Parts: sequence; structure tokens; C-alpha cells
Amino acid sequence: KVKSFDSLDSQDYGSPRWSQHMLSGDVGSTHQPIKFWVVSVNDITFIKNTYPTIPVVIYIHGGGFIGSFPVTERKLVSRWAEDTKALMVYIDYSYGSQAKSPTQLDECYRYVLQGKLGVKPASIVIVAESNGGALAAGVCLKAIEEDLKTPDGLVLGYPVLNFENTLTPSRTVFMMDPVVPMNLIRQCRSAYLPKHDNNVASHPHTSPIMASNQVLAKFPPTDIMVGGFDPFL
Repeated sequence: KVKSFDSLDSQDYGSPRWSQHMLSGDVGSTHQPIKFWVVSVNDITFIKNTYPTIPVVIYIHGGGFIGSFPVTERKLVSRWAEDTKALMVYIDYSYGSQAKSPTQLDECYRYVLQGKLGVKPASIVIVAESNGGALAAGVCLKAIEEDLKTPDGLVLGYPVLNFENTLTPSRTVFMMDPVVPMNLIRQCRSAYLPKHDNNVASHPHTSPIMASNQVLAKFPPTDIMVGGFDPFL
């Protein structure tokens, strides 16, 4: 089973180029380097020299903090890069087996703040799926709290916005979902959250649905897609 992009052949995914980059950790800090991929129809050097600005789309994948879906995600992101001509960025954040919350949010937020590629974004939109939706919303929350510019938009596909161990109506009705049963959700939750700290799950950085209406009102335009049989709600 493919676990990462490293073993995939970029020639199998059409014309968009995939290039791997590293955002180094701060000197003297505990920050680990962050691996990310830049996806574009044109070479990044050509973009720098040709376009004064370019739309940037940051993609935060799902996978429940225990994995990802490299083949599917690579095809999707390549298609988006080709259709929109935007500069796509795929953040390869840590799995729960490598680090616990809030490491993953800190990595995504640090990339948004520091992951400069030498291009001037015409706009920045974050697209995220599943648990990645919590990270994308968390990035916006942190930017609002620090009085920084938020992304220009969010697109969240079936996001997990509540990591509390509670039975919502949706979770109760669909707890035996054949694809994402409640037991799997609990395993993903355990992989992400640190043990013996019950306050982390209810913090808005972890469960953005807990943010106040005053803070949520400052969010950029946000599209949220959910399923008719969605156990994440």
C-alpha cells in the first residue's frame, strides 16, 4: 500500500509539475522541518519571472491523522492545477503516530506564515477534506486571534470540526457507517489527541465548531460540503 508521494512517479499525473520543498525549523526552536509539495503547470522559476501575481491554493489532506490517499489526492490536485492554472501547495503534515495535537495545526499555520516561494499571491484559498478541515479552520482561527490577514477563502469537504467524544445526532444515526464507522472515528481521535488532556478536544483550535460566533463572523467566505449520510457532523 502506498503511504506517501515519495514512491509515486510524477509522470503518471499529467502535465502539472510536482516539486518537493522543505520549510526548515527555526534556529534554536523545537520546530521540525515541514515537507510540502508545489504543483503547477509551469515551472516555479518561470512563474516568478513571468507572472506578477498568481492565485495560490493550499490543500490540506484528510486521512484521520493516521494516513492519506496519495494516488487519489495527487490526481485531484494535478487536475485542479491544470484547470485553474493556480499554484497548488500540498502540505505533508505529521501523522498522529509522529506527533500529537497541536503539532499538525502548528505546521500548517507555520507554512501559511513562512512558506514563501518567491511569488506574489493574487489570492490564497485553503481547500481541505475530512480532518484537514479542522486544520484549515484552525489556521483561520489563529490568524484572527493574532490579528493577521486570513486566507481569502475556505473550501471544506465533509470536515471534522468537532473532536469531542460526544454522540451528535449524525454520529448516532450513522455510527455503523460502512466506510467510516464510529470505532474508526474514535481510533483517529485517539491518534490525534494527546492522552490525559481532556481540554484539548474542546479547544477551538482542535474543534473549530467551539469558536465563538464573534470569531466565526470574521472568517473569510467559506464553502462547507457535507454528505447526506455524514458521520462527521
